[in-house]
Amino acid sequence: MLESRSGCDVRARWRPDSLGLGLASAVLLFGVLACTPKARDYTSGTGGAGGAGGAGGMGGAGGSVPCPETHRCAVPPPDGWSAPAAVVTGVPSPACPESFPTLLVDVRDDIAAEPAACGCSCGAPSVDCGNLLLLYHQSCGAPVGLDVASGPPNTCLDSTPKQNSVHAYFNEVMGPCTPAPTTTLPEPSSQSAVRACGGASTDGVCEDGLLCVPEPVTPFRICVVRGGEHPCPPGYPDRAIHYEGVNDTRACTECTCGAPADAKCSASVQGYSDACATATSALVTDDQCTSSFSYYTYTTPEVTEPGACPPGTVEPTGTVELADPITFCCSVD
Repeated sequence: MLESRSGCDVRARWRPDSLGLGLASAVLLFGVLACTPKARDYTSGTGGAGGAGGAGGMGGAGGSVPCPETHRCAVPPPDGWSAPAAVVTGVPSPACPESFPTLLVDVRDDIAAEPAACGCSCGAPSVDCGNLLLLYHQSCGAPVGLDVASGPPNTCLDSTPKQNSVHAYFNEVMGPCTPAPTTTLPEPSSQSAVRACGGASTDGVCEDGLLCVPEPVTPFRICVVRGGEHPCPPGYPDRAIHYEGVNDTRACTECTCGAPADAKCSASVQGYSDACATATSALVTDDQCTSSFSYYTYTTPEVTEPGACPPGTVEPTGTVELADPITFCCSVD
């Protein structure tokens, strides 16, 4: 927690954005909770010189003990900024030092991500076989003529006046296919990492109202932090903008399916010379031809080929961009 000069708290939050620093599949991003609902707040107590102590995490040491050689006298940041923190840049980020034991924020200033991997497939169409249709031929192999009979299964179909041959088939009716889209978002990656550590305590008193803060261990620097983009306060001229958030808008265009085709139905067909009393022949449809009989029956049809719909083309859209800037201002040693 960042200590607040104005009594506010800034807490780190987990953000499982999987930014892929090569350390883990999910990267820790720390957001800032505002002390009011209006804005984030990185304010931090700067403490007081002498015995009064500070309101936040860098309280006064009490008495008149001078700032030791292991510390430095730093300019107190104005309201809205964190207390002086130890900041380091690099991948991977080192652990917070003992003198600044509290992790304030982990941020970055670059991000890269591959486009969405998009897929589109289609489920099988619904198929209605309908009733068997009988068409006449002058002979099998000749052009198909007009309907001579049609009706439901397991009934006697009268094809008289008959022609020389009869062609049996189903006029399958197919319903639309259901699209099945897939979207895979490759994990973003970053080549930079910036870590700020706080929680330091003062062990002495500085003159002129300055703060006694520990000297950071290499490669850490003394900086102050504030959410948003701001000019640097006095004493901390080295400015950099880093980011705690990611705006990932990657997606895919709509998956669609074309018209269904190629479904087939089949049934066993019996031919009769009388009124469906004595079976004389059988053929299996779809699209079979036999010498003409006067009467026919057929069994309940079955779907033998379900058909298919061609899937449409899908394309990746969107980008990955950094979001939620944080201003880092560092002293020049």
